[in-house]
Amino acid sequence: MGEISKYTTDQLIDFLGHDLVTGSIVLPQQLYKVAYELICIIFELGVLVASATSSIHLAVLSISFLYVVQSTFITHARGAYRSSRAATLNVKTFLAETLSGRTHIDNLRRKEWYWDTFVQNIRASYKAHNEILRYLEWLQLNADVFNLVLIIGAMIFTFTRGDVSATSLGLAIVTAVGLNAPLQRLPKTWLLTEDAIDVVQSMQSFNENAMRSFATESVDIPREWSHDGAVEFRNAKMKSTVTLNGRAEIGDKILICSNNGCGKSSMLHILLGLRPYKGSIKISGIELRNIPPRLLRRNVATVIEEPLDLKGNVLDNLLLTRITGNGRIYPHMQVLEQVLITLNLWHLITAQRSGLRTPLKDLNLSYGQRICMNVARAAIYKAQMGCKIAIVDDALSKVDLPQMGRIFDVLEAAFFDCTIFIVRLNRDADLNVRMLNSLE
Repeated sequence: MGEISKYTTDQLIDFLGHDLVTGSIVLPQQLYKVAYELICIIFELGVLVASATSSIHLAVLSISFLYVVQSTFITHARGAYRSSRAATLNVKTFLAETLSGRTHIDNLRRKEWYWDTFVQNIRASYKAHNEILRYLEWLQLNADVFNLVLIIGAMIFTFTRGDVSATSLGLAIVTAVGLNAPLQRLPKTWLLTEDAIDVVQSMQSFNENAMRSFATESVDIPREWSHDGAVEFRNAKMKSTVTLNGRAEIGDKILICSNNGCGKSSMLHILLGLRPYKGSIKISGIELRNIPPRLLRRNVATVIEEPLDLKGNVLDNLLLTRITGNGRIYPHMQVLEQVLITLNLWHLITAQRSGLRTPLKDLNLSYGQRICMNVARAAIYKAQMGCKIAIVDDALSKVDLPQMGRIFDVLEAAFFDCTIFIVRLNRDADLNVRMLNSLE
């Protein structure tokens, strides 16, 4: 069922290690650039101060102004850079789906939501890019003001000291002008360095998580540890600045919404044991970080954001495992049939000569139908394993209203006894977590 089974544990760990090395190549380059820019600025400030008869006042003024400008730009531009990267990635993914033929032209002509989503992604990328340009213009203005202040300061201190020298004054002015470029490059390089550090930390987290998944297999976890699906947050904090407190139980629906880069994906990764966190998150009374990752993910049903087509036939794509939580061969084909009927896929599959044994690629499913396959896969997996926690990533915004209604029907029926975490994109909000009374 796909080529994943061809990889051994050692090969997967080596693969993660290779990616870690590849991602780490960028970090030393960025650190070198930051160090280089700092050395240039310090050297030029030293020359400037020396040429202006070693005025300590000029040095204090320069360093103070430099710190305010750099820190202000980095603080405000950091969010814009992250939003721009996320929006640009969405656009590239959307175009890749179209150009690769995975989203069919006939389907595109009938569904205005596709073009609406594409335009929204373009606008989000354009908005974030414009915000970055605005901050860069602000940085340019302040760098020019900084240079002007240095030149005027050098002239004032030189003339008031009565030690007027054309050489020293000219050197001070030339040095101040030369500071303009490194002053603008430093904060941008700093932001890129932060990105490289985030990449390395993420890869390290995945690598450590893979190793921990084997090291913690011997941890004694009660057999029915996830029977109640209760998830409790106590001062839980992730990459975002939001601290979460509260308790969710079976039947609760938790909506997680935010703009790109504000933490909604990080929260899902934490619930799946893929990212570290601060504070406490307990599932059925057991600290999440103490649960073996493979055991954790085995007991969470997930509807992923983008369509996932596995190699093989329809049945291979719907049954992630042929074994139930009780160790028996999966017997409930009526559940599979009912889910596919509700999602309006059953007639399409049974119309083929091979039925469920038809290669998935031969069905020529539309984008929305492939999202429905994701939902069916998660619903069937829940029936197999008896999961009490379900995660629905931001996939529903990319289907039309009839398909969305059918998906909601499946979610309500299949996950009625689960704690459901639902992710939605909200371009105008930071991370917001709240309880829902029902699926809407």
